[in-house]
Amino acid sequence: MRRTIFLLINIFVISNTWAEDINIFADNAVWNRKEESTILTGNVLITKGSISISSTKIKVIGKLSTLDEMIGEGEVKVVDKEKNIYLTGGYLKYQKPIEYILITNQPRLELKNEDVTITAMKMEGFYKKNEFVITDLVKIIHQDTIATASKAIYSDDKKRLELIGQPQVIQSENKLVGEKIIYYVKEDRFEVIGGVKAILMKK
Repeated sequence: MRRTIFLLINIFVISNTWAEDINIFADNAVWNRKEESTILTGNVLITKGSISISSTKIKVIGKLSTLDEMIGEGEVKVVDKEKNIYLTGGYLKYQKPIEYILITNQPRLELKNEDVTITAMKMEGFYKKNEFVITDLVKIIHQDTIATASKAIYSDDKKRLELIGQPQVIQSENKLVGEKIIYYVKEDRFEVIGGVKAILMKK
């Protein structure tokens, strides 16, 4: 029978964001007291409020009770149930002091409320700015519309995606290109700025 390790840690910090219990589940845990690190393996699940992180392996650097820095490998999944956002990939690095998260190895961002899926080579989250920076082979899918670019910046506050680096929007056989394309997710509206070119196929 598989043995599951469960840890419930009460922590008290100034920030309201972190003033909640951390729940940690894993099949195995190795604590290196000298290096002050913990390696969790198996079905790893870390939850805190509405946010959960799961993976097959997570290394926590520093105190387990504060989760100041984490490195996850293998089927990493970050879920924010409150915002209905799902972020997956093969590698995760999280740094609490600067509120930064990096996802690589086929990262995928799903904005469930807006029915939008974004894929790329690298995704970085800057939580102080409430912003995701998505780079390399960016592809955004919403219903029958596909937008591509070399870089995209997603603002969660404004629900806006800014596409730069040869951005284009394709719907059916029609194509729209420009120097910059701004996608207003809530409104499902595109704004094309500079060097606008449209290719409209006859039906």
